[in-house]
Amino acid sequence: MTATSPVQRLRELVEKSRVFLQMDDCFELRFFNIFETGTRALLREHPPLLRPESAGRGLHIVIIGCGDTGESIVGQAARLLNVAEGQRLRITVGDRDTKRKEPLFLRSHPRLAEVCDVEFIPLDVTDPVFVTGEFLADRGGLGGLDTAYVCLESDAPVCRAV
Repeated sequence: MTATSPVQRLRELVEKSRVFLQMDDCFELRFFNIFETGTRALLREHPPLLRPESAGRGLHIVIIGCGDTGESIVGQAARLLNVAEGQRLRITVGDRDTKRKEPLFLRSHPRLAEVCDVEFIPLDVTDPVFVTGEFLADRGGLGGLDTAYVCLESDAPVCRAV
């Protein structure tokens, strides 16, 4: 069987290792993705909530940062959230490098558009447009936002901007 992902290739290499060929050894190895596991915990502890004033337009989540954690939140939210019939989940992803990240993300999640509407917007967290929330003006403003997740690799840019 030919592996198609780095995780599958790693799994095949480990399974061929001597450790797994010894039946008298009580060794167990479990593979996990820290971003997927962490995102599930995050969404369990801080689920996106549809505010009463949002009724009729559907849940809108904003994710700032499209690194591993941000990408995982988009995927998990799309899989886990049940939105009222006739209302689609809306996700806005803001990142400084959306021009490069959006096509890679959409290629990794080809069926995402079937379950939710995702919009990628170029956004620099050090820009006043981020601090004031103006980047949401064309998306219902801050009043059109139900939940936001900030997933930056470092807190420093946000602390300097605020």
